[in-house]
Amino acid sequence: MTMPIPGSEVFSSRPVDPAELQASLPSTLATHTVTQDQIDGLDPLTYEVVRHRLWSVTDEMGEALKRMSGSPIVTDANDFDFAISDELGQEVQVGLYNTMLVGAVDLAIYWTLRHRAVNPGITEGDMFLTNDPWVGGGLHQNDTMVYQPVFHEGKLFAWTSAICHEPDLGGVGLGSFSPAAQDVFSESLPTPPVKVVRGFTLQRDVADLWVRRSRVPMLVGLDLRAKVGANNVGRERILALIAQYGADTVKAVMKRMMSDAESRLRDKLTSLPDGSWSATGYQDQSHEGDRGLHRITVTTTKTGGHLTFDFTGTDPQAGVINCTYAGMRGGVMLALLPILAGDIPWSAGG
Repeated sequence: MTMPIPGSEVFSSRPVDPAELQASLPSTLATHTVTQDQIDGLDPLTYEVVRHRLWSVTDEMGEALKRMSGSPIVTDANDFDFAISDELGQEVQVGLYNTMLVGAVDLAIYWTLRHRAVNPGITEGDMFLTNDPWVGGGLHQNDTMVYQPVFHEGKLFAWTSAICHEPDLGGVGLGSFSPAAQDVFSESLPTPPVKVVRGFTLQRDVADLWVRRSRVPMLVGLDLRAKVGANNVGRERILALIAQYGADTVKAVMKRMMSDAESRLRDKLTSLPDGSWSATGYQDQSHEGDRGLHRITVTTTKTGGHLTFDFTGTDPQAGVINCTYAGMRGGVMLALLPILAGDIPWSAGG
C-alpha cells in the first residue's frame, strides 16, 4: 500500500536553522532583519501595541476569507487558518481557526526559499500556491495554501499565508478521498509551490490549470481568489503598520514575539514535573477489504524546559492511515497550543 518514490526526496521539507537558511539565499534576494540590541531596546508599550496589531491582522485576514469564500468548509466548518511569518518563514502570529495547519505553514516557506529563490525567483507582487503535504502548507492534498512575500524598500520583510481545505481537487473519489486508493496519486495530485500571482496579477494559465482538476471548479476558483484577497489584506495592513511605526520597530516586535513565546513555554515546562507518558490508539480499515487494526503510539517526555514527542511503536503506514511529517507536526500543535500555550501568544516560530 505504500512505497518509496525515487526522485521525490526533494519535496520533503523539514525545519531548518535560520542562519543556515539565510546564508543559502542568493544575493539578489535581500532580506530585512534587526539586531538583538534593537529587539532588547523595545519599550513595553510599543511592543504590546504592535503585537496586538499583528494579531488583529490575522483576524482580519480570516474575516476576509470567510466573506469571500462560498465554501461551507470555510464559512461553517472553519477548516482554514492564517499566519504572519518573518522574512525566513518562522511563524510570528497564527490564526485561531484550524490550529493543526499551524504545523505546516513554515515548512512550505522554508522549501520555497530554498527551491524558488533563484528560479523562478521571489519578488514583490508574487504569490505561491501549494497543496503538497510533503512540502508543507497543508496536512493533505485538499489543504491548499496561497502565500506571499511582503517586501519593504526592496527587502523581503515578511510572509503572509492563507490556507483552507478545498471541497474537491480531483482524484478517483468525490471530495478527493477514496478508501480504494492504492497510493497518493489516486487522490488530488500533490502540487509543489507554483507562482500563481506575478506582479500583483493572478496568472490565468496557472489558475485554470488548478481549477480544471476539480469537480467543482467554480467553487475552487472562488476559494483561490478568496485566499489571494486575504493575503492582499495582510500585506496592506503590515505595510500600514510599517508606515506608522517603522520597519525596524515592527520587525523587532516580530522577533521578540517569538522569543517571548519560547521563553514563556520553557518556563512553564520547567515548573512542571519531569516524566514520560505514553498513549496508544487504534484505527481500523486502512483500505477496502482491510480488517486489521493499526496501532498509533506516542510517548511524550518532559525534561526541564524541553518536550519531545516520540512515535516509535506506531505501525507502518497503510492505505488511508498515513501521515507526512507536516501532518504529524500539525497534530502535535493541535494539542500543544491550547493545552500548554493557552495563556501564551501563539507565535509558533518560538
